[in-house]
Amino acid sequence: MAITVRQAKDVYQVNARIENGTFNGKWHFSFDNYYDYDKMGFGPLKSFNDNLFSPGASYPVQFRRDFELVTYCATGEYQFIAEGGKYSSLKKGWTLMATMGKGLHYREVNPRTDMPSRVIQMWFLPGTMGLPPEFIQKSTDRDARINHFNPVVSNHHHGSLKIHQDVSVFACYLKKEAPLLHQFRARNAYFYVIEGGPVMLNGREIPPFAAAKIDGEPIIRLEALADAEILMVDMPGKTVQRKEIR
Repeated sequence: MAITVRQAKDVYQVNARIENGTFNGKWHFSFDNYYDYDKMGFGPLKSFNDNLFSPGASYPVQFRRDFELVTYCATGEYQFIAEGGKYSSLKKGWTLMATMGKGLHYREVNPRTDMPSRVIQMWFLPGTMGLPPEFIQKSTDRDARINHFNPVVSNHHHGSLKIHQDVSVFACYLKKEAPLLHQFRARNAYFYVIEGGPVMLNGREIPPFAAAKIDGEPIIRLEALADAEILMVDMPGKTVQRKEIR
């Protein structure tokens, strides 16, 4: 059983010029052109990226396959535009679940010209490969996640976005000095303070933009020293086998 804290200064930083603006990323694990043998994901979670788009910026077309992509909008607005013109538009606190499956071309846009767009993107290996590409979104009010782990993506909670993997993504707005307990059952988790805090996690201080790997802890106790926005990924403690559609 262990909790390993990842400080913000230890996370890989990427900065780039893109169409109509700039892109800044904090990438917790190896992703795209960033490779670190010691940071190759955590269980089925292969990448965890905190991305910031300047006002009006547009990321060029990308192609991905056989990934489950969860995008949580932390600031401003965000658009995910797929081939054929189908798109999803998120506001702060909203979530997008995209199955890349057999392959999907898409681009990302900040539709606002007056403020940046910040999104947290979590890339998971699917339990089944070769699925048809699809994506769906969910809007969530802050009240639904105050002092409560609200399941925005999960196969075990009614009303959550479904994912082709045994993982759940929880969002929480933790008020100052309002302790919160969460119990696991042979599970691991990745914990991230989006903003605010710091947050005390089983006695360990997690400042804003820092993360923690929770490995085999049966229960966690949280207390925010200042109001904090939190994401937590709950996942299997063992590697999940994948199957392929033929």
